[in-house]
Amino acid sequence: MKHYALNAAFLVASACILGGCAGDDNPWQSSTDGGSLRLSLSADGNIAASTRADDTKATIIPAAADFGVSLSRTDGSFNKKWNLLEEFNKEELFPIGEYKIEAFYGDRDVEGFENPWFYASDNVAVTAGDQKNVSLTATLANSMVSIRYTDEFKSNFTSYSAAIRSTGHDYVVFAQNEDRPAYMAPSQIELNLTLTNASGKKVTLQPAGFRAEARRHYIVKIGVNGASSTGNLTLDVQFEEDVVSETVEVPLGDELFEAPAPSVVAKDFTDGETLSAFESFTPVGNPRYEVYAFGGLKEVVLKLNESSTYNPPFGKEVQLVNASDMDQANVNASGISVTGLFRNPDKMGIVELKGFLGKMPIGSHTVSLVAKDMLTRVSEPVTLHVIVSAVDIKIEPVANMEYRGTEGEVYLLTNCADIRDKVTFKVTNNEVAAEVLDIEDISSSEAGGLPYKFKYKVKTPELQMESSPLWVYYGAVADARAQTRLKVDFPKYSIDVDPFARKVKLRVVPEDPSKLRLITNDLVIISDGKMVNVNRIQKDLETGIINVFDLTESKTYENVEFALSNTSNPRTPISPFTTESATIVPNGDFSIESGKIVNFGGKTIQVGSKYKNTIFNTYTISSTIDRRMPEGWSSINSKTCFDGASNANSWYVVPSTFLENGRVIVRTVGYSHNGKDLGTSGNNANTTYYGTNHPEIGDLTVAAGELFLGSYSYTGSTESKDYGISFGSRPLTVSFKYMYTPVNNETGEVSIVLLNSNGEKISEGFMTLSASSEMKERNIILSIYGFGEKAAKLQLIFKSVSASIKNPSINIPTGSALDEGFGSRGDKIKNPNDYKAFAKGSELIIDDVKLGYDPPATMRPVAKKSKSIK
Repeated sequence: MKHYALNAAFLVASACILGGCAGDDNPWQSSTDGGSLRLSLSADGNIAASTRADDTKATIIPAAADFGVSLSRTDGSFNKKWNLLEEFNKEELFPIGEYKIEAFYGDRDVEGFENPWFYASDNVAVTAGDQKNVSLTATLANSMVSIRYTDEFKSNFTSYSAAIRSTGHDYVVFAQNEDRPAYMAPSQIELNLTLTNASGKKVTLQPAGFRAEARRHYIVKIGVNGASSTGNLTLDVQFEEDVVSETVEVPLGDELFEAPAPSVVAKDFTDGETLSAFESFTPVGNPRYEVYAFGGLKEVVLKLNESSTYNPPFGKEVQLVNASDMDQANVNASGISVTGLFRNPDKMGIVELKGFLGKMPIGSHTVSLVAKDMLTRVSEPVTLHVIVSAVDIKIEPVANMEYRGTEGEVYLLTNCADIRDKVTFKVTNNEVAAEVLDIEDISSSEAGGLPYKFKYKVKTPELQMESSPLWVYYGAVADARAQTRLKVDFPKYSIDVDPFARKVKLRVVPEDPSKLRLITNDLVIISDGKMVNVNRIQKDLETGIINVFDLTESKTYENVEFALSNTSNPRTPISPFTTESATIVPNGDFSIESGKIVNFGGKTIQVGSKYKNTIFNTYTISSTIDRRMPEGWSSINSKTCFDGASNANSWYVVPSTFLENGRVIVRTVGYSHNGKDLGTSGNNANTTYYGTNHPEIGDLTVAAGELFLGSYSYTGSTESKDYGISFGSRPLTVSFKYMYTPVNNETGEVSIVLLNSNGEKISEGFMTLSASSEMKERNIILSIYGFGEKAAKLQLIFKSVSASIKNPSINIPTGSALDEGFGSRGDKIKNPNDYKAFAKGSELIIDDVKLGYDPPATMRPVAKKSKSIK
């Protein structure tokens, strides 16, 4: 009993459970999952064409029970084989679908006298709840070939035999008295005859060939014509007319038996030798065939066994004498070098196999070469068996690599020492080639498993991931032979945190100080699982300070982590932190007036000097001071407009800072706490209705006006000035609007200082103010805070004259500039503050003072391509 797999697909088992049924009832009537199949099978041994009645049937016709069965779904979702029909019909359920069912006995590639191949197939649909009966009739699927000799032929030779070979297979030998047909694969058939004449001379011929088709019986009749006694004996090979219409005649004269037969000589290997090697090996020497034919070369056929897993460009065999251009190209592409056969062949040729053998894949291969001369004599085949074994490779890292390192070491273990210098490596997901820098053989005779061990040092790209794949490649196979992962040791560090209102300042503290630049450059920040945009981050690689902007004031941030290069790398968390409040400047828009009034104690003041224009009377102009200050701000008004001044004259009590129309006026003034009596101006003929006497510059104390946060008091004997207010936030900028009318090209100034709880300055800003006839906006950027320095006090001061100007200027009005606008004599009263008899200098107007907590553009990071920092 014989059954062979029809093809390799029959060996693939499906994961589904297939079914069949037996009996009269249909058990699937209620099933919605599938249906049943039942196969009935017969074998038809009839031959499709033959010329003899006794040749109309196959000599062996198998019983149905001996057939194997294969069922495959047309969509390729499964494929299953049963060795016997009975096994198939025991199956209970087949999933719904379209199928191809095949029945087979024997195998196309197993040839011989007892090896028929029968086959049948059909398409069948399995439907829910149905039983499908399938009937197949298998017919002969290979060819039958018989060899028959005439009595005349037999009488001329003392011994004879024949051998036939189909493409890709070995010869099937017909012994001298063999009369059974051989079952052959349908393909081109070549016929060899081995003859021994009465003189005992032996020759092997290849006189003919033909194309065989399935289910046909080919009768090859071998006879002779002429007579040996007359020297005109010829070989006569005939094929039955209804099958192949061909007759071949070959002269059987003395030359055929006397001249040397073609020879094929093995060089750098032995005929029939079995060469054991590893894949992608380099053969020792130059294995080759040297071919010689005394009568001239007609054919040289190189063959590779059909079962070989190697499929070279030329196929399984190729005829080399006068080969076509395509065959020549395919032979060359296979690594075979041919000399003397392709063009104008004569008697000699060389076929070199070195490159061809090195391309052979894992498996068993047999290479043979046969030469035929012009007399159709053939050489004995010269064969080389090659068993190619798999190269086993395993790799593992020697140790973890340094972060951003470019040199790694790996152990390679193998069963083939020859691959030492023939492997290549690729690393990272981009599969970048890793150059081999050094190889050390550390094999040990005591090592178990793979016997050879090498240590490779390889050059890699900078590795920044926790682990990166490393592949090793060998031979012609495109896929990697082994893989490991190069792991990275990340530098250790901690993060100090200093939260501001709308940013947080971070400080990298590396365990190894030499890694500060590297760590700072490569750190990525993750908040709530998402990477913070790099455009919100500013880094100082020299100090390890990192600023992260665009935070929300007075907010607690949790789940903040850090990683090097990539968020998938190991993370370093920090404790939750809360941002400071974005505290504003108290009453920075001056919209709230202070309850404290600047009014010289509510007393009336004399405006300028007295005057007269009659003999008997002097006249006085009087007024009051009524100035207001913004809530939360201070000035030196209590000194320049001192309530205790001995002379209540407009020249001596002058407010230096006050609100006017929602803005603050800050001006330089002259004043005196003990101003002299200015007397009376004018005479009897005087028509000037105001006093023109005035103090000299030396009679006045000149003071620059100030507006500041803090407190101030003056009692006449003591002065107390405290710049600053309690303040727990750290602004980054201060902005304001100003207009400035200077005297003698003076400049005003504004300064801002943040102090810690020890009174130490932690940040400051300063600006000199030049003349401006309209309101302009200015912005001051504060100096950088020391890490962790907390604010306790804010100082913000505006001055009408820069402190660097030691002697501020004032203008003392004289003459008509003192005219208070009265057109008649008499004691007069001016509206509060509406008089001209006072000295002032540069005047600064301030509005809209604001603190900023967002970084100015100059502090924002500029997006740029990252650079490698090591």
